Formats: sequence, C-alpha cells, structure tokens
Amino acid sequence: MRLTLSLAIAALLFGFFATVSDGDRGRVDLAGSSTMLPIVERTLYRFVDDPSIGRASYTAVGSGAAIARLIAGETDVAASSRPISPRELAAATATGVVPVGVVLGYDAVSIVVSEFNSWALDLSRDETRRALSTAITWSDVRPSFPPHPIVRFVPGTDSGTFDFICEMLFDGNASPMLSATRVQFSEDDYVLARGVAENRGAIGFFGHGYVGRLSDARVRTVAIDGIAPDADTVRYGAYPFVRPLSIYSTADTLALRPDVVALVGAFLLSATEDVVAGGYFAADATTIAAGIAQLAAYHPAASESAEREPRR
Repeated sequence: MRLTLSLAIAALLFGFFATVSDGDRGRVDLAGSSTMLPIVERTLYRFVDDPSIGRASYTAVGSGAAIARLIAGETDVAASSRPISPRELAAATATGVVPVGVVLGYDAVSIVVSEFNSWALDLSRDETRRALSTAITWSDVRPSFPPHPIVRFVPGTDSGTFDFICEMLFDGNASPMLSATRVQFSEDDYVLARGVAENRGAIGFFGHGYVGRLSDARVRTVAIDGIAPDADTVRYGAYPFVRPLSIYSTADTLALRPDVVALVGAFLLSATEDVVAGGYFAADATTIAAGIAQLAAYHPAASESAEREPRR
C-alpha cells in the first residue's frame, strides 16, 4: 500500500512540476515551528536542486507567529506543530484569507524531568497541571514527593508547543503558566532540555522528536497516567498529548503559485521518511492521500498532467 501511495504521489508531483514555468519560479518563504525544523531541513535539502520549486528559505519563529505571517501575506508557507486555532481562522476570514493545510505526521509533546529526578516518573494530568503552574515544591504536586523547589522550563509564547499544552491542560488559558514562579521561557528546545538536565527539581516540555536527539542532555520522559509516548501509544491515541504536524499555505497562493504547490507536494512525497527521521510519527496513507487531494483541487492541471504521464 505504501509503495503504491508513493508512486501515486510521485506521479502527481510530476504533474505539479510539469506545470511550473520559468516565470512561475521564485523565492518561496517558509516560516514555522522549531519542532518542524528537522522535517523542513530534510525536505528542502532533498529538493534543493529541483528547478520546479525555486529558492526556498525557512525561518523558525514559532507556529503562532508563522500562522500570523501567513494570514498577513508575509510568508508563503507556515510549518506548524499544532492545528490552526479558531481565533486564527476568524482572523483569516476577516481578511479574506483561506488557509489550506496538509498533515505530514504527528508528534507527542513529552513532559520531561532531569535524569536525577527519581520520584516524578509518572504523573496524572492534574499533577502535571500543578507542576507547570501553582506548585512551589514537588511535595505540592504529590505529598509523597520531596519538598524540592520546582523550576520550570517552558517553550516561548509564540510556540505551537506552548499553545498546545495550554489547550490540553488549561483550556487555552495561558495565565497559569505565565504567572508561575521560577519559570524560564525559550523558543529553543535545546535550551529547555539543557535547563531541565542541569536542575534536579526542573520540569519542562517539548516535542518528542527532540528527546531522541538529546541523548546526552540527561533528561527523562514522564509517563502521563501510566502511559509514555511511543509509536503505539501515539498511533492508537492512548498518550494524551498528541498533535498533528502540518504545512499551511493559502488558497490564493496555491492557485497562483505552482512552485508553492510543488513544494507542498514535495513535503508530502517525502513525509514518511523525513518525519520518522526527525524523530516523529508518520501519518497513515489515508491522511497523505487527503493532502494530495487538496493540492490537486487547487491545481487541477497538475492532476491532468500526472494522469497523462506514462507508467514506467
């Protein structure tokens, strides 16, 4: 099934690429989450010499800032580690912008502590909520824990990871984390991981893909209600903090820019390999097929060209 799907994507992309003329090729600006950076880097490197895509550059500004830029017409593509929010959709609608998104894969947001933390190996959602907001010491999280001061390392407020945990634990209200004591914010996941690793009483969170790439950072993943993030718990929805990794553009951009269509198609073509290589979890064939259908709808000439391409 996966081989058949890959051939279908490749055929469709041939159609996208075939419709891109020299006059259509230009600079494609991408902005997005640091979580998406490993995927974006791999895909751009893979297609760096493809003449259909043109020159593409990526700026890691966080999912929220990237989506804001997309709505304002300041970037062609937004790479987001969370779904676009109702508030963002309303802002887009108010300005006549129609966001179009395709899902490349999934990430689990991991709650992490220092490897020297021997007590917080498994937390409930309520305990996680307290640890990230009102608790002063670990004994405030659970009475049997030691009265060790809690230090928090939290993604910046422009981060999709921050927004996602706000939604999952605090009903979208950022105030509990923003008003917490002993908290350090950063858009750089490596800064967060290093901070957690160096403080026995620390807690933090970031995308699960970074955990595998930070084997020397001395952090450990916390189970939530007895469930740790892995391929099975993410695939079957058992782990509570799972989010889609998406590429967004706009209907107008996709209709007018065949090179942007080709680039989004390139992300779909290499999604399975690049998402897994980045430490995340691949989308299933149905999800990738849905992304292909969206691209074809905004550039039907590509589909017609792909259908005419002889089989090899």
